[in-house]
Amino acid sequence: MKFLLTFLILLASASQSHGQQNPLSTDYSWKWFDMYYGGDSLLKSQLITFYALLYNVENEKDIEELFYQQADLADELSYSVDLSRSYNGGSEEDELSEAEKEEYAYYIYQANMEDAIVFLNDMDIPGFDFGCAAECTEFDVSVDYSIILDAARKTISSYDDIGITIITDVWGIHRDYVPSFQSVECCSCPGFNALGSGEQYALLMRIKKYQDRTNLFSDELEMIKNTMANYIVWNDGFRAEEDAVSQEFELILPLIDFSEEAMTELYKKEPFYKYKLNYSIKDGQFFVNKKPIPPGCIAQLKTDLNGDNSQASIYLERNSLRGCMDSNIPFPGGNEQKVSYTIDDTLINDTYFITVTEYIDGSMGSSQNRIIVQFVNKSYTLKDGSRINVLSLDKIGEW
Repeated sequence: MKFLLTFLILLASASQSHGQQNPLSTDYSWKWFDMYYGGDSLLKSQLITFYALLYNVENEKDIEELFYQQADLADELSYSVDLSRSYNGGSEEDELSEAEKEEYAYYIYQANMEDAIVFLNDMDIPGFDFGCAAECTEFDVSVDYSIILDAARKTISSYDDIGITIITDVWGIHRDYVPSFQSVECCSCPGFNALGSGEQYALLMRIKKYQDRTNLFSDELEMIKNTMANYIVWNDGFRAEEDAVSQEFELILPLIDFSEEAMTELYKKEPFYKYKLNYSIKDGQFFVNKKPIPPGCIAQLKTDLNGDNSQASIYLERNSLRGCMDSNIPFPGGNEQKVSYTIDDTLINDTYFITVTEYIDGSMGSSQNRIIVQFVNKSYTLKDGSRINVLSLDKIGEW
């Protein structure tokens, strides 16, 4: 009790120094908690810890801690609320039979929930918005990031300010359940995606630049990227034109990880079916249309013994004429019978570590070249102006 009184005095002093009245600065301010949360001592202690840190932040790590504490507390406040009885001083529920209570439980819950939402929002509890979800059938508490933004301004570092700004640009200062790049009109609808507007590419570039400098809010930022990937795959359509959607998709593809399941689903839809990479792996070798890629095609990407390293990409499938799969000479300047390759490791985004071996005459016997390759679809313009995608193999590095 002594700690609680001391803490409340400190909160009152801190709030006055910032020119605002702290709603938790008096014993009466906890009335809402006793009414709707039965005086839950653990949850109350967590709230006290949260507000103590809020009014005494020292650095950017404190801001990050506040951010995650706030999210956890919103969940706890949503699930722990007691709306089973009336809080207006009446005893009408006590006069009902058990059968009547069960029959009217839903209506009692709805009435109590509406009263609770009004009452709790009138209390102006810092950091939390009280409302309902699931077409207003469930009590719900969401976060108000304005207190985190204000606290971040008090630290020396700018990284906390930048991180919170990125997050609020996605979810809003009063956190919504739908990100800025998705428009959802009903609870059961995934909604329409803004791919093609440039917003998601710009956001991913901001996140990449930020994560190159700090690991603050890393879990939240990764969750945003995962949310973006999911909405691109599962939605009611795109608001932009097909060409714009394709252009932004090509830009974001290296910046976001789509699961194999997601890409399989995505390839079924316009305009993404054209991005499907028509290759497979069987018995440690690459195949296209059930035909093995000639080792000579892959050997073209290796570094020559004389140090020449000038070949960046190979067209595998047909462009205007034959690609390497059907070429007369898969390994120009060399003997294809003397080259082979092994797939040593698999990375994300259709990227592989491979070793190319060329058997040569003389005491050296053989030469090995370890390269990193990636399967891609390259846009190719035909003479009539039309464009097609051609499965290609790029050399993107060595290992």
